[in-house]
Amino acid sequence: SFVPKKRKPWQVNLLFKGDATKFDENGFYATLLDLHRRGIIEIEHGGDDLRIKILKEHGDDEYENRVIRFLKKYASNNTFSAKEFREMIDGIDSVGEITLIRDDLNNLHKVRDAKEFIVNGRVFMAGFLAISVALFFISLFLYISYFDSYPVIFSAFSFSFFLMLQFGIATAAPSTLFGHWKKDYYKEKLEWDAFKKFLLDMAQLKKYESQDISIWKEWLVYATALGIGKKVAKEFKKLDIELPEADYVPYAYIYFASIHSSVNRKYSSLTGGSGGGGGGGFGGGGGFGGGGAGGR
Repeated sequence: SFVPKKRKPWQVNLLFKGDATKFDENGFYATLLDLHRRGIIEIEHGGDDLRIKILKEHGDDEYENRVIRFLKKYASNNTFSAKEFREMIDGIDSVGEITLIRDDLNNLHKVRDAKEFIVNGRVFMAGFLAISVALFFISLFLYISYFDSYPVIFSAFSFSFFLMLQFGIATAAPSTLFGHWKKDYYKEKLEWDAFKKFLLDMAQLKKYESQDISIWKEWLVYATALGIGKKVAKEFKKLDIELPEADYVPYAYIYFASIHSSVNRKYSSLTGGSGGGGGGGFGGGGGFGGGGAGGR
């Protein structure tokens, strides 16, 4: 089994990992791995630090360029150090400065580029939800004002409440439940689902032990995008596949989760708030951890 289609890993994460409108931290880390694989950055792990050397300043699309710009902005001598970045965060005493860093991190999670692939059913349901909310408040007003004279208004009030509740649930449903995939993209989604199962099947992977190392690197990139980077990295080690990138997966997850935690903690201490809002963190997911911005 081979990669269904040569798509950018951030795009695979956005469209085919789960709901086709949700980008998560795995897309960011898969992009880092892919940039490393293509010689645009060089990831190194040693001691208690993760270092990313910037070899080229441009990727192939807007999201890759955003990741590179983030690394370069906080790099010293063209090398981003997770340890130094975290130490810099700990030393900040300005709300404006920590807010800027927090926004930069959260912008790595923001990818909204699925319109070409799906008709988002949430958009339709949101319209009905807005109407049902309006009806609810109208019926609530009538209920409060005229219930003594017209007890039947209670039925209208109850109906509008349950209608609003139903459309609220529908709006939160997967984007394709009340929408649909365009063209033959649903077929491609099934292919990515099958590829994901293949990557988790040790017996199948053993059949490809003799493959060129570049194939394994590519598979690890897409495994990370699909949220199974850490699991697949472990499988590769069991097969004695010499792949340094397999070590980058868990370590980068840990370092960036720590960075995001430090930012939220510092933001909270400087503002007196909870510090937890604004774009999620680098801590969740079943793969390698972080998020994105914009696409081609």
